[in-house]
Formats: sequence, C-alpha cells, structure tokens
Amino acid sequence: MAAFRRSVLAEMPLGSGTRLTIKVKAPEEEHTITIGKVLAWLDGVTISPSEILKKNRLKERLRL
Repeated sequence: MAAFRRSVLAEMPLGSGTRLTIKVKAPEEEHTITIGKVLAWLDGVTISPSEILKKNRLKERLRL
C-alpha cells in the first residue's frame, strides 16, 4: 500500500473497498484483493509463528 500511496494514485483516497492488483513474475500470476480484506487478515487471529512473521513484515511495509 505504501507503493500505491507514493504512486500516481497518491491523490486518490484508499478505502477498505479499494482493490489492489498485484502481479508476480516467474511464473506470472495476478490476484486482486480489497484493502479491507488485507487489513482484516492483519487484525485476525494468528496461529503459527510463520504467520506472525508474515503479518509483522507486511505491517512494517504498510507502516501500520
């Protein structure tokens, strides 16, 4: 989200219904998810240590 906020879309409001599209190269895939879903996952119950690390890294990148 930080990259989206710094991009051309910086002037546009990012709400919980805003959709993010992320492409991964090698092998190329594309997924779309709303910001609300990402934030809900980050605030949800964490079961495993690896998931705690994933959430903490994403929160750091998003600066939440």
